[in-house]
Amino acid sequence: MGHDTRFLHRDDSEFERIGREAPPITAAGGVYRTVTILQRGDGTAITVSLKGQAVIPSGDQGYIWVLQDITAQRARERTLQTYQAVFESSRDAVLLTAENGYFLDANPAALALFEVPDRATFTRNHTPASLSPPHQRDGRLTAAVANERIQQALEQGEVLFESQSQSTTGQTFPTEILLSRVDLDDGPILEATIRDISAKKAALDEIRQARDRAETYFEAVPVMLLILDTHGRVSAINRRGCELLGLERDAIVGTDWFARFVSGEEGGWLAKVHQALREGREKVAEYVEHTVINAVGERRVVAFRSTLLRDATGEVEGLLAAGSDVTDQRQVEAALEYRASHDPLTGVYNRRKMTELLDGEIRRAQRYGSAFSVILFDIDHFKAINDHHGHDIGDAVLQELTAVITRRLRDVDSLARWGGEEFLLLLPETDLAGARRGAEDVRALIAATDFTGVARVTISLGVAALEVGEAMEGLLKRVDDSVYAAKTGGRNRVV
Repeated sequence: MGHDTRFLHRDDSEFERIGREAPPITAAGGVYRTVTILQRGDGTAITVSLKGQAVIPSGDQGYIWVLQDITAQRARERTLQTYQAVFESSRDAVLLTAENGYFLDANPAALALFEVPDRATFTRNHTPASLSPPHQRDGRLTAAVANERIQQALEQGEVLFESQSQSTTGQTFPTEILLSRVDLDDGPILEATIRDISAKKAALDEIRQARDRAETYFEAVPVMLLILDTHGRVSAINRRGCELLGLERDAIVGTDWFARFVSGEEGGWLAKVHQALREGREKVAEYVEHTVINAVGERRVVAFRSTLLRDATGEVEGLLAAGSDVTDQRQVEAALEYRASHDPLTGVYNRRKMTELLDGEIRRAQRYGSAFSVILFDIDHFKAINDHHGHDIGDAVLQELTAVITRRLRDVDSLARWGGEEFLLLLPETDLAGARRGAEDVRALIAATDFTGVARVTISLGVAALEVGEAMEGLLKRVDDSVYAAKTGGRNRVV
């Protein structure tokens, strides 16, 4: 009592405001009303409704003040205002529904979604069942489903479900509905948040159709399709891949591709290729051929074209490889290449292939200064063998002679049928003296060999080493002259 009321105010400006506003009103006999912030003795702020009226006890003017704590009331009002703002501005349709299913309120988004002109029409003329087709997609009656969902929400607090809804113009569309119980003092109501998911459903359908098409293509293509993870394990394989490997899908998926299906001699470099792919270096494996070993141990040559699979962040998560079985094609190509480079009778190189080898050896000698030599030899009196014993015996002599010499050669040496009964030997990294020794060994070997139908055969040999700056024509001319000299000198000799 008797204290200045300034201490009740948190803010002097509020005390001064009331001091300015109240006297003119109360002096005229009126009641001054305002809302202000005061503080309790513990410093807690409270919102107060303040009423003041002037009194004149004993001739001195005074005031009677009536204070009402409306802190909780104002908090509820603010909450309600916030909710109302959210309710009105929500982009989703929001409906408030009584326990009996009748609508209490609808926000603007709900009016637009269901094409209802105003709130009064919405709450007066519509129920959940009237804003849906008679039956849901599963054939159940909409009214029965609506009652069931309302009871679930009342019992559980909330329920989320998909439903078929319908506007007042008859347009049906899929919706996702969150039905929540809101407990009020006079009983619960339901808040329904409704979202049109037509676009979402269409997008999901498109994704599903794209996935189905991809799975169809994956299975239908006539090549092996293989997905490996970053560790080289099989994540997926199509039907053609299973057929090529001779195994069921379950026996393939999850296995280490390189350890299970790749030959050991190729495993090393393929592992390096896979590592390069994991590091994002795609160019190294755009096209790779390697041998695949199937369930019965058969080796098949498969040509793979590969591409990296990346996740949403761009990280490599695997490899998609399309593999074509090219075994038969490569066998045909190898046979054609063999026929193009080998003599069909003896199986040694033909003149075309030997010319290529000579050209390469001359280039190497010119670049690195290395030495090489050639031996040209001719079977002595071969015409007489054909005339007296027949061409079958002559062919047998050619075959046996090349077989005997081939067994004598080093891995780096090459033998070719140069023409008729004439043969050329290419000896890399061999000087003239070494070539002469080799030629003499060959001559002696042939002279000591028994041949079918003719017993002994001899050969005449010429030897030449490449000279500095010499072309192929000059080398061949010199070695041919040497053979001629060996023949005219009595045959069965080296010149």
